[in-house]
Amino acid sequence: GGLAVALAEMAFSGGYGAEIHLDRVPQGGYRPDRVLFSESNSRMLVEVPETHANGFERTMNGVPYAQIGTVKGNDYLRLEGLGINSNMHIADLKEAWQGTLRW
Repeated sequence: GGLAVALAEMAFSGGYGAEIHLDRVPQGGYRPDRVLFSESNSRMLVEVPETHANGFERTMNGVPYAQIGTVKGNDYLRLEGLGINSNMHIADLKEAWQGTLRW
């Protein structure tokens, strides 16, 4: 669960890649596994068109938020920061997500 799964599911449904900077996640400084897989309460992953960024920021006034990445027109999910530098093909992620454990 957590951020990693939310990012992957957004990429699956939209068909777009993303570049994510894990060191920008609010309340960062955690271990990478905690940033990626923690299912903390009251967190949301929101995709906002660049043309609406100012309105979104005004709406979030007083609420902690951060722009942790950008949507890309490719089919890769790139994670970097906190010691991670990974570039994963969305099709490979989806196959692993839908598949079964292999013994």
